[in-house]
Amino acid sequence: MASIIASIVEWIRLRFVKEPYKLSKRFQRDLEGLSKKNPNLEADFRTFLHEFEQEKVKATRMPRCNGAFKLRMKSHEQGKSGAYRVVYFVKFGGRTWFLTIYIKNEKEKLSPKDEKIVREMIAKIKRGEDV
Repeated sequence: MASIIASIVEWIRLRFVKEPYKLSKRFQRDLEGLSKKNPNLEADFRTFLHEFEQEKVKATRMPRCNGAFKLRMKSHEQGKSGAYRVVYFVKFGGRTWFLTIYIKNEKEKLSPKDEKIVREMIAKIKRGEDV
C-alpha cells in the first residue's frame, strides 16, 4: 500500500510546482487505510488535487483546530454518500499540509481527540517541524 503514497507524491511533484503540498504522516496512514476500501482512491485524490486551487474557496474553517480547513473530496465509486473530508492547513508562504482524511458517512466530524491531534500537528508545522 505504500506505493499509493509514493505514486501520489510523485504526481504532486510533477504537476504542482507553484504551490507545494505536503502529506502528513497521519494523512498517509489514513490514505493507505482508506485505499483498502476504495481501490479508486488514488484517482479520486488526484482529481481532488487537480481541482484543489479552485475548490478551496468552498472549504470550511474548523473552529477548534487552529486554522485548519476541511473540504469535500468526491468519491467516484460511492457518490456523495461516500464522500471524503480532507483536513488541511496552509502555512504562511503557501505550503499546504494535508493533515487527515476520513469518510463522511463513517465520521460526521472530527472527535475532540482528533481535533487535539490536528492542533498539535499545526503547532509543529508552525515551529518548522515535520509532521
